[in-house]
Amino acid sequence: MAKYELYCDESGNSGGNYLDKEQPVYILAGWLIEKNQRWLADSIIRGFLDKYYPDSPELKGATALKSRPGQEMAYNLMLELGKVGCVPFYNIAEKKYCVAGKMVEAYMDSEHNDYILPVFSWMNGVKKNIAQFIYDNSKGSIEKFAEAHNNPSVELLKEAHQLLIDEITENGEDKLAFVVSGASDYLPSILEEETHSLNAYPNKALHTLNLPVFVNFIQMIERFATQTQRCKSKHKITNLKLIHDETKQFQETYPEVFSLYKRAERTEFVLENGATIIMGFKHLNKFEMRKSVETPMIQAADLLASSINAYCKNLLIGKRITPELQKTGELITGGILASMDEPEMKLTDVMGSIQFVKNMIDMCIHGKIEHGQKVTSSNLTWPMKGLIT
Repeated sequence: MAKYELYCDESGNSGGNYLDKEQPVYILAGWLIEKNQRWLADSIIRGFLDKYYPDSPELKGATALKSRPGQEMAYNLMLELGKVGCVPFYNIAEKKYCVAGKMVEAYMDSEHNDYILPVFSWMNGVKKNIAQFIYDNSKGSIEKFAEAHNNPSVELLKEAHQLLIDEITENGEDKLAFVVSGASDYLPSILEEETHSLNAYPNKALHTLNLPVFVNFIQMIERFATQTQRCKSKHKITNLKLIHDETKQFQETYPEVFSLYKRAERTEFVLENGATIIMGFKHLNKFEMRKSVETPMIQAADLLASSINAYCKNLLIGKRITPELQKTGELITGGILASMDEPEMKLTDVMGSIQFVKNMIDMCIHGKIEHGQKVTSSNLTWPMKGLIT
């Protein structure tokens, strides 16, 4: 069986500040390549570096994407890498939506809420539905909870909690507001968990989006490799190494977390919406970190992550998207749509609001955002049935 490697890098890191207006998304992206083809991809990347940035030691997205020629260069490099068999993988996290998700986890945990049963822990689809409702209707509590995440205190968590109840009630979901109120007596315990995240891993690694997105990324890769064994794909991925750009903040944490999933006994947990969590990796069996300046494929991963970040950021803040960046956006959205059509072979994942994904699709199909009826979650009373104690 052929050996494969996946080179990845991130873009949009704002630490524990989930509502940084300059960094509304966080991206982890990379390129899968058969190991014996890597030399060809490396030569293409070096060729682009020599042609466009001969005085630079490496290709950097932060530099290239400042100009339209640089955006065009990044797009063309992606096309060339695709021609030699490189496959893009990427996770997109919309930070405001992730705050809403964290609020669901904080205030609707059966251990910290009198009205929630333990089965709710597995109801991933229902959680997303509720997070969407909070995203759409609870601006004040989202901002207050994000503040409490950065500066944990019982007072801030209490303010965010009461604001959330008030905002849900104002929007006509009295049953959901009642369920959220069940956390009222557990705010000190919720604070302990928030505080724990500051010190659970070195350099506050658990306090950021980077670590949960990394976990989601390696899960996606292992699922993909597993599915190549089950389907008729001619590429059976059984021996895969993940190589991440060196980053001081996560130099200890990423290898440790990867090892937890790699060495565990093989188990596949199926959530309520059909998603799976895999323990005991069989195919993604190695992880290491390398310097980007010495690794062309990591430079290509940086360009991919930075391009996705630039496109999504402009989409979220309403900034004009250049024709060059729009072409990259269409590639990105195409990958998302393909993963929706073939969820068992997905190469991408978006942790974001319905509106965000809709806007990406609109831009891909129409070249503009189609404004109309607001896209929101609906029928929020049914998820509570059977969950209230």
